[in-house]
Amino acid sequence: MSVSYVPDVSMFPYWKNKDAGGLVRQVKELQKENSEFVEKYDKIVDENDGLQQDHYRMSKKIKKLVEEKQELEAKVDEAQVIYQENVKYSSEFEAIRRSIEEQCEAAGIMEVMNMRIEDAEKNAREQELLKVIAETQLEKEIKEKKELHNEINNLQDALENADIYKCNECSQYLPSAGIEDCFGEQIDGIPCMVCLECRDEHYTQCDECMDYHHNTNITNIEDREVCTYCNSIP
Repeated sequence: MSVSYVPDVSMFPYWKNKDAGGLVRQVKELQKENSEFVEKYDKIVDENDGLQQDHYRMSKKIKKLVEEKQELEAKVDEAQVIYQENVKYSSEFEAIRRSIEEQCEAAGIMEVMNMRIEDAEKNAREQELLKVIAETQLEKEIKEKKELHNEINNLQDALENADIYKCNECSQYLPSAGIEDCFGEQIDGIPCMVCLECRDEHYTQCDECMDYHHNTNITNIEDREVCTYCNSIP
């Protein structure tokens, strides 16, 4: 928003005297300074808009990572169950094998025993392979889970280190793009941080200095909004 003020030179009591040229130069210098201020202000607004977009993208990515983390934890729990079942199956296989050996030795049918043992060993190898696959998958998912945790922590650190400010009026925390320096009710020359919504509700822009001042410090003079500080300048 570009606002410039060109004073009416006819308001000066000594316009036609020898110092009139100096007053004109002062007016032109003020116009130039006002234009430079407006350019700086527009640049700051563009930079703040970019920061707000980055903050939104990071928040969206964190949400997605948290969802992926929950899915990964569910897969890890399923792999743990499979592993425990494999351990239980191995114990049962050993017990069956010992029982078959004892039965075969007692009955003298070693051939039947060997066939049963061969089948049992084949099943054991298959279960062992499944166990290795499950353990490998578990290690992979645990590694991915750790990397996911690290990435989430890094993103959270980045958010904590971002430029976040507290509104002096409503006490909400907002990025710098939604905050502006304004002068509060106390006339001490120290600006306070105010969100744009509170600024529009409780503050008015002075037509002299172009700063936002609390409504209690604004006076309407000849259809112009002037702050107490500017109004006190002779």
